Amino acid sequence: MIFVFIGLAIFILGIILILIDHSAKYWKETYGYVTKSELNRSYHTDTDGSDYYHYRASVTYEYFIPKTNRKYESSKIFPIISYQSSTDKQEHISIKNKLSIGKKILVYYSPYNNKKACLVVGKNFHLMILLFLGLTIIGISSGIKIKEIGKSQKELFIDKIEVIK
Repeated sequence: MIFVFIGLAIFILGIILILIDHSAKYWKETYGYVTKSELNRSYHTDTDGSDYYHYRASVTYEYFIPKTNRKYESSKIFPIISYQSSTDKQEHISIKNKLSIGKKILVYYSPYNNKKACLVVGKNFHLMILLFLGLTIIGISSGIKIKEIGKSQKELFIDKIEVIK
C-alpha cells in the first residue's frame, strides 16, 4: 500500500512542477546576449564495465532589465530543472551552435525575482516523466494489492464451505 502513496506523491509533484513551468509563461520578457557556450563531456563507466560519455551544452547569458537598470546573468534554459546531460552528442552540439557566444536571445525573467530567468517556458517535457512514473507505480502497486485481496477472499470463501462426512 505504501507504493500507492509513493506513486501518488510522485504524480502530484509532477503536476506541481508542470504548473510552475507553465506559470513562467507569464514572466516578463527582455533581451540578452550569450556570454558562454561550451560543450562539456564527462566519462562514465557502467556497472557492466562498458564506457561511455555524457554530453551537456553549458550556456550562460546576460540580460538587462530596464526598470531596475541592472544586468543579470543566468545559465538556465528551463525555469525548473536545468537541462540535463545525455549520451546524445549531436543534440548538445546543436544547442551550443544555436546559442553561440554573442547571439541576441529572448530571455524570460520572473517579475518577483529578477535573478530567476530562463530561455524556454512551458515546454519542459522532461517533467512529464514524473507523471507517467507516478501513474505506473500507482497502477502496478494497485494491481498487486487487488490480487492479494482477491487471494485472501478466495481463501476465506473456501474456508466457509462445510464438508459433511
